[in-house]
Amino acid sequence: TSGGSPGGKAPAARQLATLTVTDGGNTAVLFGGVATADGDQGDSKSDTWVLTRDGKAFSWEQVNDQAGSATPGPRHGHTAVRYKTQVLVFGGENLGTPTEDAGSVFSYDSVAKRWSELKVANGAADGVAPSARSRHSAFVVGDSMYVVGGCAKSECTKDVWEFKVSQRTWAKVPYGAKDFAPAT
Repeated sequence: TSGGSPGGKAPAARQLATLTVTDGGNTAVLFGGVATADGDQGDSKSDTWVLTRDGKAFSWEQVNDQAGSATPGPRHGHTAVRYKTQVLVFGGENLGTPTEDAGSVFSYDSVAKRWSELKVANGAADGVAPSARSRHSAFVVGDSMYVVGGCAKSECTKDVWEFKVSQRTWAKVPYGAKDFAPAT
């Protein structure tokens, strides 16, 4: 609806969720978070909602899990970034425990409206993956998603990792004062 709340059934009130813009700004994907409404309060969510803009009108649609879809488990404090027509989800926690194995990456295809887990070519078993974490940052440049910092339980880190999406590989990014010096 114009000038008010979006039309359609809306997602439950939540915090620590992600909302990622896709489709040239006409849609946004809401995932995860912690419920703040009575009855569900404190529970991590794993539902997916799409907010669509049509002119000045907005509407919500809940995306139901499809057979064979690999929807990420309940989480909050995760990151979600746009990569082409996908939303990539990494990390997060559920009730204070980090989610999944280190290095797991999930992809939501905004065209097919379907989740999948990206099978990582290298990972924790090879000793080449970021530790499971939440409250980190992530961003995309070209074919890579970068993950910066974050915490697991009471230990926080300042490391930087690169996930090459097309190759599905992780690499730790070395950095130091000279690496981040201003351009001259």
